[in-house]
Amino acid sequence: MVFIVAPTIVSEHFVKNLGLAMGLNYAGVTAALFVFPKLLEYLVAGYGLHGALFICGAITMNGLAFSIFTGRPTWRVVAAGENPVSTKLPPKATEAERSHELCHALTVFRSPMFYLIMYSFNAYCMSFDLYMSLFVDFASDRGVTVATALSVMAAGAVSEGVGRFTLPMAVDRSLITNNVALMLTLGAEAVAFLMLPFLHNHGLIFAVVIVIGFIIGTAIVFFPVTLDYYFGHEKMSIAFGIVVASAGLQSFVRPSLIGHFRDRGGAYDWLFIICGVVNVVAAALWMVALAWESSRRKSMALVEITPACAVITKTISN
Repeated sequence: MVFIVAPTIVSEHFVKNLGLAMGLNYAGVTAALFVFPKLLEYLVAGYGLHGALFICGAITMNGLAFSIFTGRPTWRVVAAGENPVSTKLPPKATEAERSHELCHALTVFRSPMFYLIMYSFNAYCMSFDLYMSLFVDFASDRGVTVATALSVMAAGAVSEGVGRFTLPMAVDRSLITNNVALMLTLGAEAVAFLMLPFLHNHGLIFAVVIVIGFIIGTAIVFFPVTLDYYFGHEKMSIAFGIVVASAGLQSFVRPSLIGHFRDRGGAYDWLFIICGVVNVVAAALWMVALAWESSRRKSMALVEITPACAVITKTISN
């Protein structure tokens, strides 16, 4: 739930630097990977498992105090044209208004872009989860020690943290649009996963891991930002919730898929190839969608220019 609500709150409070703000939001997850495992180990050693869980719960409860300050900004209310008098309406009128808002939010199902973003997020989550679950075993099959593989994954986490800021900041500065950035990220992810099974040199494997970490950090920022770009912050919450829920269904299939390839093939190479292929499809679909959007914008601009030209021609002839 927090995974869905936090990007919604960020999108409500930021417009100009939305990418950077979303990157900072997800950077907390990366930072926690360096802090909480060691902290939990220390707490278990000092206070036992029950005491450690109690302390972690107490730390988490501090988030409740911060959540009180995350109300909707006043400038959003004014921009939306909301009337404070509406709070005095009868309960039935308020319920009808909320029902209308929900129906309006569900119109995301009519947009082809929603299904494209959903597929892209599923491709990303599939690749991310399989990479996190299988890389240590994959590296061990290539002769890399477990300790070295874990160190490389830690370095990949640093690269992931860097990825949360670089491209999103470029989008904020209008150097690139977020849909183009998402397409490039999915394309780079496809190339990285397709290369990984064919690498046996440890240095090259480690280099690809750093690239994958950067891509993982970048892509997760762009999905809520892209949903906000296409549907607005009013629909972003429910759209992102549906997209995340669809990716959660993979959990029912993933263990059987991993077991099948490990038991039949004895390696995970084909799983990484499949991850690369689904990302290739996602990047290709984004290319088609962006080309269609560009063609549509040109057609609309031509339609707007044509009447103006006709008026000028008529004036000159008179």
